[in-house]
Amino acid sequence: MSNQWMTLLPIFLLLVAVESSDHLPLGDGPGECSKLCNTGVDMNGNECNTRKCLLQTYKDDSLSLSYNPEWVNFFHTDKTEPDRYPYMKEMSSAKAVAGNWKIQYFGNEGDQVVCEGEKIPFLDVNDELKGAEELHENPPDCNYYLRLTNGDSIVRFTRSNGILNKYASKKWNDWATGIVSFKGYWRVYKDSKWGGDYFDICEGDDVTAINKGLKEEGLVGTISGVQRLSCCGKNNPNRIC
Repeated sequence: MSNQWMTLLPIFLLLVAVESSDHLPLGDGPGECSKLCNTGVDMNGNECNTRKCLLQTYKDDSLSLSYNPEWVNFFHTDKTEPDRYPYMKEMSSAKAVAGNWKIQYFGNEGDQVVCEGEKIPFLDVNDELKGAEELHENPPDCNYYLRLTNGDSIVRFTRSNGILNKYASKKWNDWATGIVSFKGYWRVYKDSKWGGDYFDICEGDDVTAINKGLKEEGLVGTISGVQRLSCCGKNNPNRIC
């Protein structure tokens, strides 16, 4: 084998290893570390300074009451053992400390994406947590937003919040009179904790038509919950994607 091939072989093997692994680069340039929260190497083969994935869940909607973390916290791609179900089924809120997560629920219910750094004060399906999976990627949900207005000012939502009538969010309860702009898929509710009438907003919908629909459904000045979905909720009440 020529000296040229001997020089290129380690580079080729490294490229194959990176391509075949599940370490997803954050960017296109060399040296970018993977999105994995546990271990990994960058595209030059150097070890990444990564941190452990962690999703914390709580019994209440203020992200404060919990059991032993062994039963209700999730690390990496984790865990749906049946002996954890009695504890997980009491969970009402969650915080993605590190990593982006997909939460699964019992019953015929769609999953919920919780993005790194997000605090969800009331889960999309309360007290029905079945398990969670770290996504090892940046899902499109994490770039969705919903801009609401009361006619004078604008507030931008980027995550689900089913209790706009409580805590720091209560100033937005029954506040919005219309939609300014949005990205992705959303559902707004008349009552807190995903109660009462709701209205689905989907990618591609016309803002003028949305505001007309909100008025027809009696949701002008009455919105108490905003829910970020992974797909269009029209004719899809359980948000299954």
